[in-house]
Amino acid sequence: MEALVGSLFEYYVQAVAEGRGLTAERVRALVDEGPFDAARAKSAGLVDELLYRDQVEEKVGSTQGVGPGRYLRAARSFVPDSRPQIALVYVVGTIASGESQEGALTGALAGADTIVQGLREAAGRERVRAVVLRVDSPGGSGVASDAVWREVALVRRRKPVIVSMGDYAASGGYYVSMGADAIVAGPGTITGSIGVFSGKFALGGLYAKLGLSEDVVQRGRRARRFSSSVPWSDEDRAHVRSLNRAFYATFVAKAALGRHRSEAAIEEVAQGRVWTGREAIHLGVGLQGEGGRWAPPRGPDAPRGEQRRPALVGALVRRGWP
Repeated sequence: MEALVGSLFEYYVQAVAEGRGLTAERVRALVDEGPFDAARAKSAGLVDELLYRDQVEEKVGSTQGVGPGRYLRAARSFVPDSRPQIALVYVVGTIASGESQEGALTGALAGADTIVQGLREAAGRERVRAVVLRVDSPGGSGVASDAVWREVALVRRRKPVIVSMGDYAASGGYYVSMGADAIVAGPGTITGSIGVFSGKFALGGLYAKLGLSEDVVQRGRRARRFSSSVPWSDEDRAHVRSLNRAFYATFVAKAALGRHRSEAAIEEVAQGRVWTGREAIHLGVGLQGEGGRWAPPRGPDAPRGEQRRPALVGALVRRGWP
């Protein structure tokens, strides 16, 4: 955790220093001196002006926004458009089985069914030359993540897939990303977390205090393994641990396959640890910085053509994919 916070802090210091024309030492000193009121922030060089909204509008000269007509003209809506396209598929929120949705209690859920359908539609459209998978997820269901991983592999047989990572692409978020042709992350992206865990709440004592009871009809010795009414026995823990180890081994093997490294090399940076984007690019997890160059992967699932391509997707829309 110290290393993670340290990496994020150094990125923050560097960004503020470059943006405000300050030295890194001065930014660190300001961090220790803050927080500031508005006047002090201006004198420290952290902001340029102190203005109310009406003053900003007066300086700008107009508050009129961009109308829909400008977009319609740019889209050439009345002319058949055969230009190449790039498909954008989102993986935002906790990865789960089923459809993507936004819940009041659960927050955003990235449903595997919705994501897989989006990838299939993109793969089937002739004008789509490449797919960008936008991942902003801390993880979720291993089964759902594996379903998305498989669909990414299938799409790559027909056209390249580039992952764009947001704030988080860890655990299941990294799982769905690791098989792509290229991964682009921000310096402060939290990623990695190649690992798996399982657990449950054992609430039998609470139920008893509340006067709640249950009648159980059961078939199979392990039928109540994930019941909240009973804790795990030593046998239960051993069995769940074996399942986790098997999934972890699969995670490491697929990460090694996708990022073209040995399983031993992946194991060194795995074990559930998280990394910032700037760390991951140097650790060999396969990340590429913004504007970085990339080459199509080699292997049985690689799309045709292995020559080196220009940065990211610019060349894809100009030349297509051979």
